[in-house]
Amino acid sequence: LIYPTADKIVFVTKADCEISRFHKKSIVIYNPLTFPIYTNYDNREKNIITIAPTNRWYQKGIDLLIKSWALISAKHPDWNLGILGGVDNRSILNIIGSVKQERIEWLGWKDNVAEILRTKSIFILASRYEGCPNSLIEAMSQGCACIGTNCEGGIKEIITDGVDGIIAQSENVNDIAAKIELLIDNENLRLRLSANAIENVKRFDKNIFFSKWDNLIEEITRK
Repeated sequence: LIYPTADKIVFVTKADCEISRFHKKSIVIYNPLTFPIYTNYDNREKNIITIAPTNRWYQKGIDLLIKSWALISAKHPDWNLGILGGVDNRSILNIIGSVKQERIEWLGWKDNVAEILRTKSIFILASRYEGCPNSLIEAMSQGCACIGTNCEGGIKEIITDGVDGIIAQSENVNDIAAKIELLIDNENLRLRLSANAIENVKRFDKNIFFSKWDNLIEEITRK
């Protein structure tokens, strides 16, 4: 009801902008990176990590991730999967059924997310749908080799597949497992993706974000 009255409509992804019928007055401003970039991306723990708020585990595909991990965990006994956030494993037991939860750490909420990401080798979002996921931008800035899905939303706008991250097929447990295993088995690929991610994520710098908003407000107030 109010969009037609706006001078500009700001979207956080191109995907959202494209489904809007207000193209002439639309603009995309991505969410900003608020973490300082961490450039030391080698000597990481053999850990895979994801982040999910309490009430968004379905969106974040936590059940899909656990099922994917179950397919390959026995072949990689020196690797672990960590789930950071308020997700309670009891809330998804009925969904995953008898799927084994081998070497899965339910880490809960933490205040030192940046420090945790700096120690992990792989970050993954096995999402069913997304907006502009801050956690992915943050993980790339801390030197994680990242995996996201080709779900609806902004992941494909953040990751360039094979350059600064890996794209898996959304809701495809076998493909998600294969992409995780690809990074587990190939340290050189992990390091290359991490190095590129640290460089490419600079486009989300908060100063760029503020500059775009300043320019937008100035443009509108001149009218």
